[in-house]
Amino acid sequence: MLKNFTVKKFYAFCLLFASNIAAFSQLSGTYTIDANGSGTSNYTTFTAALSDLATNGVSGPVTFNVASGTYTEQITFDSYSGASHVNTITFQSAPSNSTSPVLTFAPTSSADASNFTASFNGAKYIMLDGLTIETSGTSYGRVFYIQGTTNQSLTIENCTINGYSGSTSSSFALFYMSAARFDTLTINNNTINNGSYMGYFYGSSSNMSEQFIFTNNTVSGFMSYGVYTGYINSGEIANNTIAQSTSSSTYCYGIRLYGLSTNSSPGYWEVHDNDISIPSYGYGLYLYYLYG
Repeated sequence: MLKNFTVKKFYAFCLLFASNIAAFSQLSGTYTIDANGSGTSNYTTFTAALSDLATNGVSGPVTFNVASGTYTEQITFDSYSGASHVNTITFQSAPSNSTSPVLTFAPTSSADASNFTASFNGAKYIMLDGLTIETSGTSYGRVFYIQGTTNQSLTIENCTINGYSGSTSSSFALFYMSAARFDTLTINNNTINNGSYMGYFYGSSSNMSEQFIFTNNTVSGFMSYGVYTGYINSGEIANNTIAQSTSSSTYCYGIRLYGLSTNSSPGYWEVHDNDISIPSYGYGLYLYYLYG
């Protein structure tokens, strides 16, 4: 009887120990991404940090301070266990940086699932702050690709976003989304350079996105479309400078918002105080089936 009791106690202790290990493995607090760094709270790549997030999830707000340098990686932000409006996940330029860290990649395929530097795939509560994110591709070169239908509360702010200059192909859009969905995408106070389209944000008529917030950005050098949306039900586009490349002779939309004629629950749009420059020809502002 005593032996059996001892075994039960040991088994209970093992369960408790295992559960504590699992709890401790969840991420919470501040970490670094530094190719030259070391220690248990440092990751040498974005890929390694995202792998840990996928494996362990989070138990509190998480911040990754990214050291200056160039990170040549193709990365995807997914949905991570424990992430919420409180337990947000932030990738930001380290406060001690004198220059912004650069995330870059050169895609080798035009396929949507391959042509990007950074992708959001059902991602939630992700913030990118103060980074330089760009393409180094010359055959294909989208910077951001939004896929999936469960993206929620995504923020890109204070970043520099650099695209390929000189092509009108959608393969070089800085932001690209087709038949995907989000609930709150905020792009605020960024410097956005070049690309064929600044952004092509197209959803689904049967599952429209909500709350596209595009504010306080300086956009220049794109060849064809500035902000081009379809099937997004609500949002705000305000206080931006949007300038097509002076070398472009391509038809242009500065801002183009396309809604849904059969929408029984129209959302609300605000569009104001945007400075739009089109040296070729086209529409500065084009609204279709919109409410606001």
